[in-house]
Amino acid sequence: MQNFLPEGSADEPRAVWRATDDIPLSGSAISSPHDTEARRGCKGQTEWIGFKVYLTETYDTATPNLITNVETTAATVTDDAVTPVIHAALQQRATAQPAHHRYRVRKLSTSGAVSRALPL
Repeated sequence: MQNFLPEGSADEPRAVWRATDDIPLSGSAISSPHDTEARRGCKGQTEWIGFKVYLTETYDTATPNLITNVETTAATVTDDAVTPVIHAALQQRATAQPAHHRYRVRKLSTSGAVSRALPL
């Protein structure tokens, strides 16, 4: 009911659309009836409803890349806010220095589909 307002009497209840300036911000608006924690996200020309998944992997041309850390956030969380969290997790596990890692952002939609990786 976040996009609607209840109106009418107890005998004849009805819902009406909220005015554009009264709709909740994307960080608090329920974007999916299937998952109340899913939010609308946008990065460049890509838009989705769901979450962001940050996969950190080793980066070496001589060996296969290995995933060393996974972070999942709401779609509205900025990449800059997650970088310190990723670095702290890598340091806590005593893995290689963050300079030897790269991470990719994947968008996880409420339907379970993962979009293509967008290198940062």
